Amino acid sequence: MEFAFLRRYLLPDDSFVTIVDSLFILEMHYKEELKILEKRFKERYGVKENWNEQIFEELDKEKTPLREKHTKTLSKAVAEALENIR
Repeated sequence: MEFAFLRRYLLPDDSFVTIVDSLFILEMHYKEELKILEKRFKERYGVKENWNEQIFEELDKEKTPLREKHTKTLSKAVAEALENIR
């Protein structure tokens, strides 16, 4: 995007830039939710290197709804963005 701005292919108020920024924010929010979840597990079970397979499975179970929610939100945002570009 930097290149596109420098060449003036995109302008700061361009709808494409807004869409890309929104998708970036969604991704950052998802990553932050995962960090919070892992932090909770570290506080509960200690150092990650000492976790057994059951703890990792429990973590994966708790990540699944977050992943599904993120995927659903992301696909909806992309679909809306594509509609708005036309």
